[in-house]
Amino acid sequence: MTRFAPVIPRFAMPLALLCALFGAPPLARAGEPNLALAAAARSGDAAAALKALEAGADVDRAGLSGDTPLLLAARTGHGQVAQVLLANGAKLELRNADGDTPILVAARACAGGVSRILLEAKASAAEADASGASPLMLAADRCGDAALKPLLAASPALDARDEQGRTALWRAIDRNNLASALALLTAGADPKLAPEGRPDPLWHAAEKGSADLVALLAEHGAPTDKPDGSGATPLMLAARRGDSAVLARLIKAGAEIDRQDTLGLTALMLAAGSGRGPAVTTLLAAHANKNLRDKRKETAQDIAKAAGFEDVATALK
Repeated sequence: MTRFAPVIPRFAMPLALLCALFGAPPLARAGEPNLALAAAARSGDAAAALKALEAGADVDRAGLSGDTPLLLAARTGHGQVAQVLLANGAKLELRNADGDTPILVAARACAGGVSRILLEAKASAAEADASGASPLMLAADRCGDAALKPLLAASPALDARDEQGRTALWRAIDRNNLASALALLTAGADPKLAPEGRPDPLWHAAEKGSADLVALLAEHGAPTDKPDGSGATPLMLAARRGDSAVLARLIKAGAEIDRQDTLGLTALMLAAGSGRGPAVTTLLAAHANKNLRDKRKETAQDIAKAAGFEDVATALK
């Protein structure tokens, strides 16, 4: 029986095999240095990037996502590649499909080394993404001190706001980013600024349940007793939630123990009405007045009894 070798249709051959057999078409050959440059930017191979540029790669050629080689290097944190690209004329102002420039991409990626290189090359720290966030704000969301340091030194306004009215410090608090908040406060960020209609940063930190952020903000001058629209202070919020760690930090920072909200409720009453026994104990140890009455003429003990928390009511006798 005669055996025949299988015939593989030319269209089914891999592109690499076609190129080997028949030679790459002119367009593919022309694009090879650009592809090599993009690959080098992603991998951090500075020597390969330089070789691709010497072979004729376009230093600002963007891929399908709109990312130029410099944007790719910024995203992946490859500082040496970024230096090679900048030395060969890469543009700092080009944006990708998301509207981000290299400095915005580097900040979001916590690539502090690349941010420093870009800033030294005269990238603007006042750039903003589609939401109005500056490089400093983007780094404040998730990065540590090392990534923030070059941006703090270059940012024209520590307390600039995004389109939602949030400062870099507010964004750091919103993400429970203690390291970022510390760097911003140490650099002089205002601990009192909040978006319109929102409570101040310390209240927000208490709302997020971050005792360390509450303590840090208090140490840097944030008011401990500034209320929200209902007259509730951070201490009242922590008492109602039974958040002993936040409660202890606020008491230590000098929060007013017996302040009353618009209904006449104190932190002790709120803790009692929520059945928060440990919080009640903490407040009593801090000399909270258990005899105060709210606007319904009820004491903390009355409130605990009405809510069915007999053990808490007993502790308030």
